[in-house]
Amino acid sequence: MMKRIAGCAFAALLLAQGATAQEPDLAPLVPPKAPWLKKNQKKKKSAVKKKPSAPQATDTKPGAPYVASPPPVTPPLELPPLEPLKPAEPARPPVEAAKPPPAQPPPEAALPLPPLVPLAPAIQVSALGVIVQGDTAAGAVTDGLRNVVKIAPLTRPAPTLAPPAQPCADDACLASLGAAGNADELLAATYEKGTLRVKLVDVKAKKTIAEAEENSVAPEIAKAWAERLGCKLLVPAGCPASYGKIEPPAPVAVPAAAVAAAPPAPPPSRRSWKKPTAFAVLGVGAAVAATGLYFGAKSHSDLNSAESAFQSNGGAYRTGDLSTLNSGNSAARTANVLFGVAGGLLAASALIAFAF
Repeated sequence: MMKRIAGCAFAALLLAQGATAQEPDLAPLVPPKAPWLKKNQKKKKSAVKKKPSAPQATDTKPGAPYVASPPPVTPPLELPPLEPLKPAEPARPPVEAAKPPPAQPPPEAALPLPPLVPLAPAIQVSALGVIVQGDTAAGAVTDGLRNVVKIAPLTRPAPTLAPPAQPCADDACLASLGAAGNADELLAATYEKGTLRVKLVDVKAKKTIAEAEENSVAPEIAKAWAERLGCKLLVPAGCPASYGKIEPPAPVAVPAAAVAAAPPAPPPSRRSWKKPTAFAVLGVGAAVAATGLYFGAKSHSDLNSAESAFQSNGGAYRTGDLSTLNSGNSAARTANVLFGVAGGLLAASALIAFAF
């Protein structure tokens, strides 16, 4: 494209020079590669016939001026229409060469497999039987233990065993009873003289796993205590609040005839508080009166002493005599107040004793 534009510019320059100046006929300069110029030149040769050149004079007279022949008229070149320039495309970033794939590490030797660990045995659920020895409240204790067996984890209830004719005294005897009842563990209880004992026996090992005991258990609360002890042995996390709950005893109904026959209770005495209160007030009044007497006696003594000093000093009080005089007057005022309080208390004691 740039070559074509350069050729067109050069041809236009030649035409402009041929029209303005009369110069000798020169062959146009054509770039080595201009297919469009070659095509136009072929058309001109075929369309325009070359005119015969005028004969030139061969004989020249001496002294005649030299006249140059006019240059031949060169036909104008036909230029192809210029194509519009296309906007330059933005430079594309250089294409990076594809990175070779990362080298694969050499294959490592096969690691040895860990040894196979045998699977843990499945969780076993043991059959738990119940046996209660003792005649007193045996049914209530059995019901309490059966309630705990129903919620104990990893256990299933086994048939309740009947107590033997001769109570078992050791674990071997209890284990034989549990084996006869197809039980894996046995919850054995004894209730005698208000003492409830519960123990958990492993039938296969013929030994006691755990045991609990409670004393002073009344028959009416034997079921609740059986549930408490059973929960302690079988449910370490604790049973629901309804298990082992001891209800207060129901009030005993008294027959109406007995209530009617009972004599009415005497009314409380209204004079029961009067005499003690009157005597107490009287005692306080007497104590206040005695204190008043003390201050009265002290006042009388101080005043007499001050009066004697006044007479002996010729009708004048010294500094010490004035202090004695003031002390006597103060004691007299205190005695008067105490006598008034004592009189009030004595009057109050008489009012309590006789008016109410």
